[in-house]
This record gives sequence, C-alpha cells and structure tokens, in this order.
Amino acid sequence: MEQKKLRFVVFLFVVLALLAGSFVAGRSLADRRVSHAQSSDVPAAPADPNFSSFTCANVSNVAVFENRIHVKCATAKVVGTDNVYYFAYPTGSFDGYTASRMLAVGQTAFALDKPVWIYYEASTSYNPPGCNTGDCRLLVGLSMVE
Repeated sequence: MEQKKLRFVVFLFVVLALLAGSFVAGRSLADRRVSHAQSSDVPAAPADPNFSSFTCANVSNVAVFENRIHVKCATAKVVGTDNVYYFAYPTGSFDGYTASRMLAVGQTAFALDKPVWIYYEASTSYNPPGCNTGDCRLLVGLSMVE
C-alpha cells in the first residue's frame, strides 16, 4: 500500500514538473507580437499617404482560400474606374500570421454587423493571387470602428 502512494506522489510530481516546464518554455520561446490586423512591415494609418482607406459600413462576406483571405464590403469603393468590393491578403507561410489577424477582425465585424476601417493598396500590381484587378485590392490593414 505504501509503495502505491509513493508511486502516485512521484507520478504527480513528474506530471506537475512537465506542465511547469512546458509553461515556462512556451512563455520564453513565444513570439511577442502586438496583435493588430495590419502588416507589420508596412504600417498603415489614415494619415499614411502610401495607402488608401475608407470605412466599410457593412461587411457582407469574409472568406478563406488556399492562397488568400478576403473581406467583401456590401457597397463598392470606387478606385479609378473600378468598383472594388473585395479586399484580399495573401496566406503564404510568411503572411499567414497577419492574414489570421485580419480574418479575425473581419469575421468579428461580420458577425456583429459592425463597420470596419479598411486600409488598402490602390494599385492592382500588388494584388495577391486570385484577387481580380477589376473588383479587388490588396488589404494592408483592417480595424473595427463604432
């Protein structure tokens, strides 16, 4: 009987040590990034002259594809001669983290029927794969607004 108790205590100690070790390792090895939905290498803000921006009052679709995510606005933004409804971001291995954050903000706005502020690249030469040049632009930032 005493040996069973000893085995249980040793087992419990090992399990607790493994849990504590994995917690400490996770905290020390975690990538400390600020969670916001914009490209970390290209900060976008309404005052930034490099990107265009507008308020999308009604997100009508949020989608995930193999090569991109997109947010669709119910009303078109006129860019040059194009009526742009879709704002997309690539989902390659380098871009996956930012795409996930943008997707989370887009889905939340869609689910809560909240407007979003969209930052985008007006030039079609930066469009991600699958983003039609006639109605889609590269998404560089996304934030929910009240």
